[in-house]
Amino acid sequence: MKYRFLPLALGVVLWASCSKEEDPQSCNNCTDSGRYSQALFAEVEVDSLQYDATHNLWMNIYTPKDDSATDRRVVLLAHGGAFVSGNRNNPVMVDYATRLAEYGYVAISYDYRLASSPFMMIDSVQSLYVVANALADGNTVLEQVIASHASGNPHGIDPDKIALAGNSAGAVLSLHMGHMDQNDAVSTNLQAAIDSAGGWSAMHDPTSSNRVKAVISLAGGIVNPSWLNANGPELIMAHGTWDNIVPYGCGHVLNNSPSAMELCGSEPIATQADAIGLENASLIFPELQHCPWNNSSALADQVFDFLTPELKAAMD
Repeated sequence: MKYRFLPLALGVVLWASCSKEEDPQSCNNCTDSGRYSQALFAEVEVDSLQYDATHNLWMNIYTPKDDSATDRRVVLLAHGGAFVSGNRNNPVMVDYATRLAEYGYVAISYDYRLASSPFMMIDSVQSLYVVANALADGNTVLEQVIASHASGNPHGIDPDKIALAGNSAGAVLSLHMGHMDQNDAVSTNLQAAIDSAGGWSAMHDPTSSNRVKAVISLAGGIVNPSWLNANGPELIMAHGTWDNIVPYGCGHVLNNSPSAMELCGSEPIATQADAIGLENASLIFPELQHCPWNNSSALADQVFDFLTPELKAAMD
């Protein structure tokens, strides 16, 4: 399943009709069909939890206030910043996590380990070690969230309905978490990076269960589109066709730096997904560069209004 809204102006018009027109209201024990389809909660609570003391990594847990549901769907959000900067308080993550909680989700924005030097990310080998560490961190968050259900379920979640989401670098992280596994033909350098991060046992294995239902990739890419799994999580993507950081097609990242890693973006990902029968949906911004929604509330609204019905459908 693929949706392409090629003329940007038309896309804005089409999705404007989906934006909220009513103020959210409190929804105690809300189980009606509006959950996950519209903003039902006026207030959101945020709790911070350290999930890795060794590396001082934290996650912020956003939940609807005055909601008694104990089987809420979960979205894990990974921030952008080229694996060099950023944290769980990234403005895009705060915005989307808050909105998702207003819709009735439990949204979790988390830190992950970053490069010790920005120069590591323009080195195609060193950058793999940075990404592998981030993948291990993302898996730690996922495992702790799932385990919390069996330990009193303090966050009121359904551990079998989880989505991975990310913006820019966070989207790269989420795509690989959701679809890369040890059966894929990875390079010697990538295997060495994975081994350094704890091996495949430290990575999420998307073939082991179907807990993860969707991956939201906002300007993300994957090393090899052939790593997509036909039975893996559905893909919900947004991308600018002139993206100069993570290519819409395939190429070197970071302004096409020849020494940097190569990734394939939303276009080849969607093509491969269609070829293997993997459900996917794309919102394309023609002739716009990297993450245009970062600095435009109108485009941020458009992306959110695009992804929420797709996310709900993927988890239903």
